[in-house]
Amino acid sequence: MQKSLPARSVDVDLETSVAEALRIIAAVQAERVAAPVRTARLRLATIYGLNRLRRRLSQDVSAA
Repeated sequence: MQKSLPARSVDVDLETSVAEALRIIAAVQAERVAAPVRTARLRLATIYGLNRLRRRLSQDVSAA
């Protein structure tokens, strides 16, 4: 059987969890805009976009 925790303890645990989640989100956002990561993400997005365009053009040529 589980012991019930005082409401204050549960509130503190929740606040701590939310604060930790917000710290992690802030760290991830800061990392995403860091120069090397941002450059890599833009490069991958460009490659992905070019591949989609190439596939679409190939399908259009096949359909014609």
